[in-house]
Amino acid sequence: MSVVVLILSLLGWTMLALLALLLIALCIPVALELRLDDSGFAIAIRWFVLRYSVLPGDDKPHRPDPAPPTAPPLTSGVSDSHPNKGGKRSSEQRADRAVKREHARTEEKRPVDWGFVAELIHPALRSVGMILRGLRLRHVTIVTVVRGEDVARIGIRTGETWAAVGLITSYLNARCRRVQYDEVRVIPDFTASCTDNEILACEIVALPVVVVGACMTVLFSALWSLLRARVRTHQQTEKSALAGAI
Repeated sequence: MSVVVLILSLLGWTMLALLALLLIALCIPVALELRLDDSGFAIAIRWFVLRYSVLPGDDKPHRPDPAPPTAPPLTSGVSDSHPNKGGKRSSEQRADRAVKREHARTEEKRPVDWGFVAELIHPALRSVGMILRGLRLRHVTIVTVVRGEDVARIGIRTGETWAAVGLITSYLNARCRRVQYDEVRVIPDFTASCTDNEILACEIVALPVVVVGACMTVLFSALWSLLRARVRTHQQTEKSALAGAI
C-alpha cells in the first residue's frame, strides 16, 4: 500500500511540476519582428533566447527532389480462372463511387446555419480585442523620404505624409497597451541628395497565455453555440412530432 501511495505522489508532483513549467513558458513573451527596407521584407520570431528567421529563409542550397518511383505496369482485373471477377469488382467500385458522390452532393446542399455563425462573431471580436489590448509594440521605426522635381509638390506631399504617419501612430496608441518609438521621420529631399534608407519596422510582443486564453474563449463559445443549436433543433423536432400526432 505504501508503494502505491509513493507512486501516486510522485506522479502527482510530476504533473504539478509540468503544469508549472507550462505556465512559466506561457508567461514568457513572444516577439514578432517585422522590417521593411530597401533590402526587402524580413520576418523573425523570437522567444526567450531562441530566434527563428521566417523571411528571408536560410541560404542553404536547395536539394533537388528525388525522382518519383516508376509505377508498375497496369494489369487487367480479369483472370483466366475467374473471367467475371474483374467485372464484378469494377461494378462494385462504380456503385461505391456513385454512393459517395450522392453523399457529397447531399452534404453540399445542407444549408448553412447562419445563426450559429452570428453567435460566434461577438466572442471572436471580443477575443481579437483582448489580444490587441495585450500587445506591445517596441522599436517602432518609420522613416520615409519624399522625393520629386517640384519643390512645392515635395512640400505638399511631406505634409500629407506627416498626416498619414500621425493617423497611424494615433491608431497604434489607441489600440495597443504600450508603444515604444525608436524613430519617426519624414525627410523631404529637395536637393535629390538624401542617402537615408526608407524603413518601416516594429516588434510585436505578446504573452502566449493571453493568446491561448482568447483562443479558448472562442472555442468554448463555439461549443456552447453548437450545443444551443442542437437543443433548438431537438425542440423543434419534438414540436413538429407533437403537431403531427395531434
